[in-house]
Amino acid sequence: MAQQLSIDLVNDPAGLMVVMRGEADIAGAEVMERQLMPVAAQKPRRVIIDLSGVTLISSIAMGVLVHLRHGVRQHGGEVVLAGAGGIVLSALKRAQLDRMFVLLPSAKDALRPA
Repeated sequence: MAQQLSIDLVNDPAGLMVVMRGEADIAGAEVMERQLMPVAAQKPRRVIIDLSGVTLISSIAMGVLVHLRHGVRQHGGEVVLAGAGGIVLSALKRAQLDRMFVLLPSAKDALRPA
């Protein structure tokens, strides 16, 4: 049975942490669209997407991440993907999103001061 996607937004001095858990399938992409698109309007300096709890990612969900990145970059911010593993990391690399996003091994790595 599919695990519905949940998203928690946590403010951190290092940036806005977006913690995702579950499947970022078609239904999950709708949840992402609803909850992440308003984030760009807040003009964050840095958005960290914690994908460690994501078990599957669809191309539609990857499109939402690209759209979020575009919105955040318009205001001089950056989006970092952290904690992707297994089939999620493989899918991101196959889609060549590793060329568009910084991919970090864990959210902890993203929270460390530069």
